[in-house]
Amino acid sequence: MGRTTIEPSTVAALGLGPADIEQATARVRADIERRMALYRVPPLGRFLPGPGVVLVDDGLATGLTMQTAVAYARRHGAREIGVAVPCDVPDCHPR
Repeated sequence: MGRTTIEPSTVAALGLGPADIEQATARVRADIERRMALYRVPPLGRFLPGPGVVLVDDGLATGLTMQTAVAYARRHGAREIGVAVPCDVPDCHPR
């Protein structure tokens, strides 16, 4: 299906162990698969080879979600990637 992105500092702050991560990953993966089947959504990667893409987020806090989306678009062949956000929290994520 996809890849799991883990932010080590968040995992450490929450005191989570490997079993917790595996359990959360399985739960989220199952929910994504259920929603894709329910709404009959094809994997987005099949639309990305070649064209440019604009990724939109309603706001960046840590930037992890957007970094993951950009990596996904690159892996699936997006030629150009633009990012649009209405607000950003300064100094909360690497530039």
